[in-house]
Order: sequence, then C-alpha cells, then structure tokens
Amino acid sequence: DETYSATLNLGHKTDTGVVALTFGHIQSEGFSASSADTEKDGFEQKTVSFFADFELTDGFSVGGSVFYRDSEVDIDPAFGPVNAKNFTEELAYQVFTEVVTGPITHRLSYSNFDTVRRDPTGFTTRFDGEREQISYLGSAALGAQATLNFGLDRTEESFAAGANAGSAET
Repeated sequence: DETYSATLNLGHKTDTGVVALTFGHIQSEGFSASSADTEKDGFEQKTVSFFADFELTDGFSVGGSVFYRDSEVDIDPAFGPVNAKNFTEELAYQVFTEVVTGPITHRLSYSNFDTVRRDPTGFTTRFDGEREQISYLGSAALGAQATLNFGLDRTEESFAAGANAGSAET
C-alpha cells in the first residue's frame, strides 16, 4: 500500500519581521476498512498555511496567519455503495497586534475557523461549523522566575448539520 507525502516550507526573517509559507500534500492508497471486500479506502489531503509578524515600531507589532486544508477520504459505509467518499474543507485565519507597555505585553487577536464536511452517501450529507473568537492576553514578568498571565476571550460557535443547527457563546 503506497503512501506519498511532501511538504514545502518557505520563510524569511529580518530584524523587524517574519514571513512563513507552507504547502503540504499527502496521498495514500489506504486499505480496506470493510471485511466484505478488498477495495482500498484511500486518503488525500492538501494544506496551505501562511504566517506573518511585523514589528512596526519598538514595542508594537501586527501579524496574522491563514490555514487551509482540503481532504478526501474513501469510506465503506455501513449501508450504501462501497467506495463512497467524504470531503472536508477547513479555512482558518487570525489577525493580531501586540503592544509592550513597560513591564506588560498586551496581545489582542481575532480569529475565525470554518469547517465544511460533506458525506454525499451518509445520513447527514453536510456539516458546517464556524468558530469566531476575540481575545486579549496580558503578560507581566514578576522577577526572573515568575510570569503573571491574564486575559479575556469571547468565543461564538455555530453548526448546521441537516435539519439540526445550534450555537454557543462563551
């Protein structure tokens, strides 16, 4: 059973910033997950990620990141055709700023994560999920061996799957 995997990482760093880009791909012939047949259940996934962080002035920086994943898996469902496929697509991003004021480092960020899963032959053929978060993190050194971390965050999550949907806030 053959599996291939490759990753390409690119990056550049200066005194005031960093940029990084990663591409990944994996493909596997898989193995049969069903005792009723010998057909292989393969898997393929592509990923891309990007990160950047720039210090605009002494003690003030901004940055962000993006992550994307697309995958396909062959499955043997309990009922239905052999060699069915499931698909997943995920997209996440974050933007942030960091400010140093005396002994305290402040970080404010916003992030979003979206997931779409499709199972065309399944009972629930589609699942959509989303998470949004805004957060503040403070950090203060309390001498050579102690650090005080404090913060707040607000997260909203939602999903839709067939006739079901819901959300939560924390």
